Amino acid sequence: MMFRNDSQHTGVYDDGGTRPNNNLKWRYDTGDTESSPAVVNGIVYVGSYSTGKVYALNASTGTHIWNYSTYDMVWSSPAVVNGVVYIGSNSGYLYALNAPNGAFIWSYQTGGGIRSSPSVVNGVVYVGSLDYNVYALNASTGMKIWNYTTNNTVWSSPAVTNGVVYVGSYDYDVYALNATNGELIWNYTTGGPVTTSPSVVNGIVYVGSFDTNVYALNASTGMKIWNYTIINGGPTSTAIANGVVYVGSGADANRVYALNSSTGIQIWNYSSIYPIFTNPAVANGVVYVTNTQINGKAFALNSTTGELIWYFDGIFSDSNPTVSNGVVYIGGAYGLYAIGNQTVPTPTASSKIGIYKDGTWYLDMNGNGVWDGTTTDRLVTAFGLPGWTPIVGDWNPAVPGTKIGIYKEGTWYLDMNGNGAWDGTTTDRLVTAFGLPGWTPVIGNWN
Repeated sequence: MMFRNDSQHTGVYDDGGTRPNNNLKWRYDTGDTESSPAVVNGIVYVGSYSTGKVYALNASTGTHIWNYSTYDMVWSSPAVVNGVVYIGSNSGYLYALNAPNGAFIWSYQTGGGIRSSPSVVNGVVYVGSLDYNVYALNASTGMKIWNYTTNNTVWSSPAVTNGVVYVGSYDYDVYALNATNGELIWNYTTGGPVTTSPSVVNGIVYVGSFDTNVYALNASTGMKIWNYTIINGGPTSTAIANGVVYVGSGADANRVYALNSSTGIQIWNYSSIYPIFTNPAVANGVVYVTNTQINGKAFALNSTTGELIWYFDGIFSDSNPTVSNGVVYIGGAYGLYAIGNQTVPTPTASSKIGIYKDGTWYLDMNGNGVWDGTTTDRLVTAFGLPGWTPIVGDWNPAVPGTKIGIYKEGTWYLDMNGNGAWDGTTTDRLVTAFGLPGWTPVIGNWN
């Protein structure tokens, strides 16, 4: 696994057949984490901006396995290929580390910090540097094979497919380079710096520019096929799935867009309160994205309609989501989060106590009147908002047990399947216009 999951940077992941819910599974304090995690063989690998370390954690439990210090900030995201972790550091070094134990294998020093994330294809590591260069290194030895010099810094992470390296530069250009020798095939000039990373699918390169456009370019010639302008916002890198381009927007736009991959025509957009600078991830019909604010959120959206499925509150993230085996892994200002696939204890027959505060529920599952942590009791996050009224009841006898709900000024959100998440109106129940502001909801079996 590597940045955006694969060397084409499709941003499409395999959730293992289980869609993540919005329950917090675990969090590990890696410090401020802007690197995007990679999950391989039950281990999640990620770099830390604030500690300058690369971490390996148990993907199921969050238990620390190893860490390696680069002695400088790590923005780069790891590529894990054939038992080796490849990752860059702001020190200018690209590191190769043993994946099981973190042992040093080799390093290569560029002339500037590395914020680009490496791609590894056919025994070659491709990465950009702030020294204006794109590098190709031998994956086994770290020896340089070639470098190509652009006219400004390279924050962009190279996409590699069909013998071609595609990468952006702060010099406003998108480049296509021969993967074997680094020779220029074509370049396309946009109207602003290109710090996003290209996605390449079905012979088309999709890339965002600071000029507020998303571009679709012919992968062979560099000719523009279409562009889509995001008003008041710079686009993120893209995710491409089932003929749709998914892209976020920062600045004042604060939206996620779904565009037809052939024409660039908008299919839907979802409005967030805060800027979205992270790149969307797509898995099993769901788009995952985070917004960047001290009280920001992670969102799960229906990939077809853009409808909100759930959100997770309080994650301040510049890290891109990674999805694996029913869990979304996201770096944030307070560490690495694993969200979803939390085992929910089976309720027993009698009623028990719980506490609700601004969308977070603490439920005493074993009835001992003590919060025993999430291994015994149940934590539900982001089901409700400040000022909303919590309600409980057996909304669906087909799923035994009391379930939660939220009421606000005549609108009721009822969790029909008992999973503690709002799954949209196809699964859960939305009741509107039953009540008025200031009225109090009541629950009972009236008939």
